[in-house]
Amino acid sequence: MRVLPQPLQQLEARLTDRDLEAGAMPPTELDGFVAGLAVCPDAVAPGEWLPLALGDGIASQDRAGLVLAHREAVDRTLRDGSCAYHPVFDVDPQGGEVLWELWADGFARALALRPDAWRALAPGLAHDLADGEAARALIGMADLITIATCAGLADPEAPEVAALTAAAPALIPVWVETLHGWRRRQAARVGRCRCGSEQPYGTCCGLN
Repeated sequence: MRVLPQPLQQLEARLTDRDLEAGAMPPTELDGFVAGLAVCPDAVAPGEWLPLALGDGIASQDRAGLVLAHREAVDRTLRDGSCAYHPVFDVDPQGGEVLWELWADGFARALALRPDAWRALAPGLAHDLADGEAARALIGMADLITIATCAGLADPEAPEVAALTAAAPALIPVWVETLHGWRRRQAARVGRCRCGSEQPYGTCCGLN
């Protein structure tokens, strides 16, 4: 059974078919999108990402507030560092299968906002073991995005694809936590929070 955080419950109740047709993200996609923003090493202002989350329709102020509230909740959970992050996945009502692909679509849309920011995690550029783990997490996420979109898959039925698909619900929260830890270390290296404050990361809001 899918359990939604309160802001997403309220948001889902307000979403109409017209909103979705206009590009508004459903809760699972929005959660992946917000997670991608939370781990991005570069700032993405709400004025840039909110329209993508809300779509081209006329979005009410309360709907924008719910999206921002969920964003803040995800950031707080990741800053806590207690491995308490739980992605919001859809669940097949018939067989109970966890459907993580739409979450991965949202994460991919966030990564696409700042592609250059991730070049520090390119193979061979890791500063230490922890950075190497973050690089592997990013590669793993990229593999899941490829599977979710079926883009560039030589053999969608290959055993390794099936194995990664089955493991994805357990791997995603670990990889998100790993990437967020790398983001915090990146922020500490430059000596400021990624929200733009001159204070070190973690001493102010910690938001993008």
